[in-house]
This record gives sequence, C-alpha cells and structure tokens, in this order.
Amino acid sequence: MRIKRPAHLSSGEKVAERKVGSKKNVSGTQEEVSSSGAPISQFSAGLGFDFWQKDSNIYLVGTEEGLIHKCSCSYNEQFLETYEGHTGSVYRIRWCPSLPHLFVSCSTDWSVRLWNQDHSKPLMTFTSSK
Repeated sequence: MRIKRPAHLSSGEKVAERKVGSKKNVSGTQEEVSSSGAPISQFSAGLGFDFWQKDSNIYLVGTEEGLIHKCSCSYNEQFLETYEGHTGSVYRIRWCPSLPHLFVSCSTDWSVRLWNQDHSKPLMTFTSSK
C-alpha cells in the first residue's frame, strides 16, 4: 500500500534539484530518477492498517515516518486526520473492539500508544525497557 507523503515531510525543492531524468520501471512505465538512479517518489510506505468496525470506509494506516493517518475509501486524495507521537515506523494498528473511538499502535521506537480518534496526540504511552 502506498500513501501520499504529507507536504510538511516532503522536500519538494530538494527533489527538484535531484531530478536528472527518467527510466522505465519493471511495469514498463517511465519514472523520475535521482542522480544515483534511485526512483524519486512523494509516497510513503503504509506498513500496517485496520478498518473501523463502525464504518468499513474508514481505516487507519501506520507509516514508516511514525505517523498514523485516518483515511476514507471515499476520499483518496487526502487524510481525514493525522496522528503524531511515534518516532519510529508504525507496524501495527488496531481499533478497540469494545470502545470504538480508541485504537492502539506499536512502533519500532519500542513503544505502544493508546489513542482517541478525536485527538492527534496519544492518551497513553507504554515503553519497553530495551
């Protein structure tokens, strides 16, 4: 799953400087490449997701930047909400089955965080002693 990188995390001016050409990818379409030959993309990898039990059009996506996006199948060009709190990639997200406004996430920052969908910051953070 690929999701659009938020504007505040993309470095559009640096991307424009690194663009040097294009090449055909595996599917045969043209893609922009940097001077090193690596593809340039404005997309971030979605690592984990879960659909909301109250509305199957609403889902959460954890990203490699540590953000969680609340998305809708009806609005594929924008996020409904962005949750910030993790400092590592978010690999798991699960809605709470008994309290549908809560969800939990875990990350490579060695933390598990409890969230209320109406707040962009976590309610509680549980950390490992590493």
